[in-house]
This record gives sequence, C-alpha cells and structure tokens, in this order.
Amino acid sequence: MRGRNEVKGRIKQISDDGLVSRVRLDVDECTLTSLIITERVKDFGFQVGDEVRIMIEAGSVLIDKNAQDTDQRVT
Repeated sequence: MRGRNEVKGRIKQISDDGLVSRVRLDVDECTLTSLIITERVKDFGFQVGDEVRIMIEAGSVLIDKNAQDTDQRVT
C-alpha cells in the first residue's frame, strides 16, 4: 500500500448493526464511514476516540456528470 493511500484519523462513532458495524472516522475536516464485520471490530478492540491509521483502496472510481444520461459515463 502506498503512503498516499494512508491517512490518520480518530474513531468518532461505532454502530453495531449485527453482522456489520459502521465505524465513523474523523479525518481532518472530513468524516469517513467504514463498514467492518462486527467480529473484527471486537477482535481489534476498536473504541470511540482511538487514533487509527486508515488505508484506502479502490478498484475504480466512476464520475458521472449527468446522472440522468447513463450512456456518457467517464471511467
């Protein structure tokens, strides 16, 4: 993983939704939300207020200027 794909943040909120938990993260002036299997949240001992390293990986990002016209997508 490259350095540019990593940021530091702080856990703002953890919502246990059963199998999957929503983990809200404060990063600078932004809020990111990560869906993590609840068992892993417990295994890692994540708690609100923890400072964490966030690694971002994306297979692709699609940008659509005109959401109504699905034939002109930019990839």
